Amino acid sequence: MTTTTPACRATDQAAVCPQVGGDFDEQAAVRLAQGFKALADPTRLHLLSLIAASPAQEACICHLIEPIGLSQA
Repeated sequence: MTTTTPACRATDQAAVCPQVGGDFDEQAAVRLAQGFKALADPTRLHLLSLIAASPAQEACICHLIEPIGLSQA
């Protein structure tokens, strides 16, 4: 059985959503590990949750900087 993360839309699953379960090869494991490493930061996870919770699953940077306490460069 293969499942995807809740934030994934059906159209994006093959491109960006980690697949969990089933059998996958070494190359797939490396890609998946790189994705997890990129998200292994509390601020990045918070940003991802904010974007996933938005109605269209997209957000303007101006709506993301205040909740995480950072400012634009």
